[in-house]
Amino acid sequence: MRITITCINVVNMIENKSLKNGLLNIVVLFFSIGISFGQTNATDFTADDCDGNTHNLFTELDSGKIIVIAWVMPCAPCGTYSLPAYVSALSYSSSHPGKVLFYMADDFGTTSCGDLSAFATTYQITDCTIFSDATIKMTDYGTNGMPKVVVLGGTDHKVYYNEKEGSISTQGVDAAIDEALGLSNGITENTNIKLKLSSFPNPANDVLNVSYELDRASELIFEVLNISGANVIRTKSKEYKGPGIQTSEIDVSGLSGGAYFLKITTVFGSEMIMFTVSQ
Repeated sequence: MRITITCINVVNMIENKSLKNGLLNIVVLFFSIGISFGQTNATDFTADDCDGNTHNLFTELDSGKIIVIAWVMPCAPCGTYSLPAYVSALSYSSSHPGKVLFYMADDFGTTSCGDLSAFATTYQITDCTIFSDATIKMTDYGTNGMPKVVVLGGTDHKVYYNEKEGSISTQGVDAAIDEALGLSNGITENTNIKLKLSSFPNPANDVLNVSYELDRASELIFEVLNISGANVIRTKSKEYKGPGIQTSEIDVSGLSGGAYFLKITTVFGSEMIMFTVSQ
């Protein structure tokens, strides 16, 4: 939502002090309300990436690109919470090659490119463009986050997604990219579903035990995605699971060691978590 406030020098025209103070309070209140809402359009920037290539955001968007930006400072939560956005962006590489781009930007442009590249490699975020430039500001999109992710697209430079930290989800980023690409079919998946999904042990070896809670009976689909977003396991429940706390087992003995995502889909939504395999 965007609120535009036009200020007219009317306060000084009011002689009554109490009325003047009241009007000032109202103006301050409306201004505060206005800045509390997230920006609905992107802010342009021109910056060199860590390979020395120059990028202009609006030029990229005007050419039809969808840009996913993740602001990070090299830290464990930044890696963990950035991965869903990266996996989502990468999943469009086959269906829309060169269309969806993933930018990783340092939070305040103070971390060296070498450190950022090492951080990205640690979390297997390899197919991305890295920036350490203070002109790419996360504060242009509201409050800071570690990390913070936005999805931008269109010739109107629209912000389709704006989340931070634990609120970042592959489902949410997928939905935003689909909307930006014009793929939305009018059916909105409930990405705020809370299945209380968990898995153990972590790291897993042969079997991954999964716990979740349903509020009504549902058929289930379990999917395991690797760090590149490729589906490596997909199983469908043979019967409907009833409401309440449920458990299932997934055979992961055939997977190589590393990080993976577990996605559970029900008739009323889906949820995803990260887990690791030790082989």
